[in-house]
Amino acid sequence: MKRVALLGIALALAACADTSRVNNPVVGRFSYFQYLAGQDIKSACAADAPARYRFVYNTVFDEQVRSYDLIQTEDGGKLNVTVGNSEIRVFEFPLSWPIRPEGIKRQAEANLSRADYLALIRQVEADGFGAPAPEGLRLQSYDFYWAVSACAGGKFHFNAWVNQTPGFAALRFPQLLFSHDTTSLPPAKPFANTYGAYISRRTGDNGPDRNFEMVVRNGELGNILTPF
Repeated sequence: MKRVALLGIALALAACADTSRVNNPVVGRFSYFQYLAGQDIKSACAADAPARYRFVYNTVFDEQVRSYDLIQTEDGGKLNVTVGNSEIRVFEFPLSWPIRPEGIKRQAEANLSRADYLALIRQVEADGFGAPAPEGLRLQSYDFYWAVSACAGGKFHFNAWVNQTPGFAALRFPQLLFSHDTTSLPPAKPFANTYGAYISRRTGDNGPDRNFEMVVRNGELGNILTPF
């Protein structure tokens, strides 16, 4: 009953959450889903607007999340990087979830030359970003995945790749992103993970279950929260 009630509150708050306030601990959890889906990019997408790309690398949400926001500039592009690990994440959660002092959250910026910007955009396209997002693809918080949203030429697009699904291991754009990442926190390496394995690693952790799931529907990331 308690989880059902929380789910109802979550969906209600998600409808009115402001994605510009994703670091606010009160609305962070619900705004994060919109951020992950690129809903703020979609709402601001216009033909005369500079191209924007967002790359989110989920490497077991409790352990590390990397976020890369890229906007086109006259000289190339500006890349904003945020990396969180341990119990300090890219986006803080409400509901009194514990935050451990040894956690790390780092941010960095990089100005990309026109050549570097074009190399990154061309690579993400070569990796299949422009194809339709796989219908029904499930993004589990305990797994590894890339979620990419963009507005270019007045058109919004979203796509995602999940570990151990076709195309994930062959992605080449991540290495280009990592080459501009100066946070000094190395990316976590993907491994085959399951909910059971994740729970086993949490032995002794008496905190609440922090898992969630989102699903691709009609080419976009559905606003679906599934407590396990």
